[in-house]
Amino acid sequence: SEPLGAPLGTLGRFVNDEILGRAFGRFPSFLKAKVIRDKRTGKTKGYGFVSFKDPGDYVRAMREMNGTGSLLVFPSSSQSPPSAS
Repeated sequence: SEPLGAPLGTLGRFVNDEILGRAFGRFPSFLKAKVIRDKRTGKTKGYGFVSFKDPGDYVRAMREMNGTGSLLVFPSSSQSPPSAS
């Protein structure tokens, strides 16, 4: 099945791919974390993405990680996450 990507917002300026990966690595089907950076300056743009193989992990991550600490916040979206069947 196609990996599921979750957008992240409000990332601190010191958050990088490794830190984001450690935060989401506790979810068994976590695949990848990517902080989006300005191509010219290399500075973070304050958002990124994480991807999961299992829809259940995607849903759990959305619920459990939303608003935790100052690390990240999932942006609100009109899209519903996939069902965790």
